[in-house]
Amino acid sequence: MKYLTNEEKVIKLMNHSKSGPMSQMMVMEALRFYFNMIVENGKPEPAPGAFVNPEAWFETATILASELKEFNKEVKERKKYDH
Repeated sequence: MKYLTNEEKVIKLMNHSKSGPMSQMMVMEALRFYFNMIVENGKPEPAPGAFVNPEAWFETATILASELKEFNKEVKERKKYDH
């Protein structure tokens, strides 16, 4: 099997999964759930020597949760005018 980058893995899951279109809903819901779970747990304490800085992980989740929420707002707005 060919080595895939993370981006290629997500694209493959979103577009070529055996589960079909449901896979897109599942991937997006998993992202939303995970980002929100991190944000809801609150800002973590510093962890010297950690492989990933917990504060940076929290900030990244906060940004991504916000961006995903904005994307969803845009879709809802567009749907208002599609009818």
